Amino acid sequence: MDNDEVIEVLKQYGFTMYEAKVYSSLVYKSPANGNMIATHSSVPSPKVYEALRNLSKKGFVFLVSSGDKSTNKLYTPLPYKDLIQRIEERTYEQIRFLGESLQTISDQHEKTWPDLFHVEGYETSMDAIVTKINEAKHSILLSGWSKEIITLQPFLLAAHKRGIQIVSLHFDMNPTLNTIPWRCFDHLYTETVMKRHKNELTLVIDNQTSINFEANPHHANTVMTNHQFMVQTSVNYIRHDIYVNRVLRDVGEHKLKKLYGETLEGLIDDF
Repeated sequence: MDNDEVIEVLKQYGFTMYEAKVYSSLVYKSPANGNMIATHSSVPSPKVYEALRNLSKKGFVFLVSSGDKSTNKLYTPLPYKDLIQRIEERTYEQIRFLGESLQTISDQHEKTWPDLFHVEGYETSMDAIVTKINEAKHSILLSGWSKEIITLQPFLLAAHKRGIQIVSLHFDMNPTLNTIPWRCFDHLYTETVMKRHKNELTLVIDNQTSINFEANPHHANTVMTNHQFMVQTSVNYIRHDIYVNRVLRDVGEHKLKKLYGETLEGLIDDF
């Protein structure tokens, strides 16, 4: 690093150009009087004495001998290692202050844009979903296939035990899910319906976060958002699916099949 670069770095830490040149000159040769400093630093003599006064006030330069004549006044610099230590201490305090202050500002910030996250990969998506289940405060609403629900079952059970209200809709039947303690519903199984729900897992956490997971083994991905319109859309989607399947169970499939066909194609394929 040449002297010009040293001058530029010192300027970044509060030195003026003349102060940086005077201090650098004294590091090179000291003690020195004003004329000697002016000659070596190429700083005009009046500016040398102005810089020396400022540096003395800051504790970066010291007068080591004096007399009636200015040529008898000799100056020496604060050792450069001590200067660097002072800069490090001041910089650390400034960074600490900046971090604390920006954290306070961030905590007070009101978000005007909702969060939306896209997660790639099956395992990564499942890990993200588990994290959200573990963070649930009061409710979990979900619909999906037994493969994913069975994987999530230990975490859902833990959530249930800590008082989280869970309601689930299952697209396929699996004996493992017969003993779950929360409210659950089975979806009508038809080829058309199952094709439409293929690889689908939808969750709503605390009515605040919606999670839509495409559990495609070749290209699994998840979208999570706290956008309230999207959250409410997911809530309505799962609820209405549950409503329809409850009606099928309560009224009886045979009655509805008389109206809409053996696989309810008159209803499902209507549009």
